[in-house]
Amino acid sequence: MQRHFFFRGIKHYPFLDKEKLEKEGLGDVELVSLEELFKNSDIISLHIRLTDQTKNFVNMGLLSLMKENAYLINTARAGILDEEALIKVLGEKKIAGAALDVFWEEPIPENHPILKLDNVTLTTHIAGDTVDAIPKAPKLLVNEMNEFLNNGKMDMIINQKAAENFKL
Repeated sequence: MQRHFFFRGIKHYPFLDKEKLEKEGLGDVELVSLEELFKNSDIISLHIRLTDQTKNFVNMGLLSLMKENAYLINTARAGILDEEALIKVLGEKKIAGAALDVFWEEPIPENHPILKLDNVTLTTHIAGDTVDAIPKAPKLLVNEMNEFLNNGKMDMIINQKAAENFKL
């Protein structure tokens, strides 16, 4: 059974279990099924890769579980969303809205049906590039690299075990 979790917002990551989370000091994370996540969340933000397994991952089955006042955010890859299903649930107001930073075809065609919807916010795949983020990104990277090289750890590392095996 795949497990998913809530933690300071809504996130989906099926490769964690309670024991791993507790080791990382995240014992207050609640593991739920994917269906429960879509059924009970007010905001779902997608942050997964597009692979053969994740293509159209968020389909009509999952979208139809969402609450009418729920929002879907996708800043990952458009292909993880079933385009027709998303347009249908948004057009029929089955969910409150969506924010998309990626499109199935970029740039999005002028006649794309999603452009006619009033419950969608669209950005041009640069939503994270703010006036503060752009100039600070290089310094942040340098600080993280120095911390890793000097102390062997990083705040932003995902796979700590792989980093522990890294030798200079």
